Amino acid sequence: MFIDALTYPVRRSGWIIILVGAIFSVILDILQFAPLIGLLVGLFSAGYFGAFYLDIIGTTMGGRDQVPEWPSFSSFWDDIIQPFFRLLGLVILAFGPAIATLSFGDDHAWWFGPAIIAAVIYGCFYFPMAVLASQAFGHIGAALPHIVLPAIFKALPGYLLALGALILVFAICVFAQEFTAKIPFVGWFITAAVALYGLMFQGRLIGLIYIHKQDKLGWD
Repeated sequence: MFIDALTYPVRRSGWIIILVGAIFSVILDILQFAPLIGLLVGLFSAGYFGAFYLDIIGTTMGGRDQVPEWPSFSSFWDDIIQPFFRLLGLVILAFGPAIATLSFGDDHAWWFGPAIIAAVIYGCFYFPMAVLASQAFGHIGAALPHIVLPAIFKALPGYLLALGALILVFAICVFAQEFTAKIPFVGWFITAAVALYGLMFQGRLIGLIYIHKQDKLGWD
């Protein structure tokens, strides 16, 4: 499963998708500095790449081994806005406790550090399964705790190994981006390519969790 996810982003035409996506990402990053339209471009970028991420998960869950095409522009609401708000909702459900603790907690209190760590760990456990549930049932309501938490326990211990791989590759990509961002001229492009690779890896691995655990999850 891990090797499959590692090779997935560059499988067949995957490297072309990374190349095109990195160029597009750099253009969008530049446009975000433009007055007035910068916020709209940022929303579009998050929604567009979020839609691609969800599409990777969905096609993997459906048994497809190839990287899907980039999302179309046929409907701004369906192709951009809805994926953006779905991912935003998933992030809030998973990392809401961490966000609330950071926002309202007393950072001088003895319990603050342990509470932040516990909340982040909870979010890391919750998010992949919440995405899977949302994709499997087709709505954000499926990502609520009464569905997600029992599913996590059903998927153990393999879920822990997949989660560890997700965190490891995410950390490697973040470290690589810190390095590539300092490379003159092409650094921005390489950084975008690394980010896309990490996005595609994570989407693929999360989808594979469903493939390997669907009998235990019983969501069919």
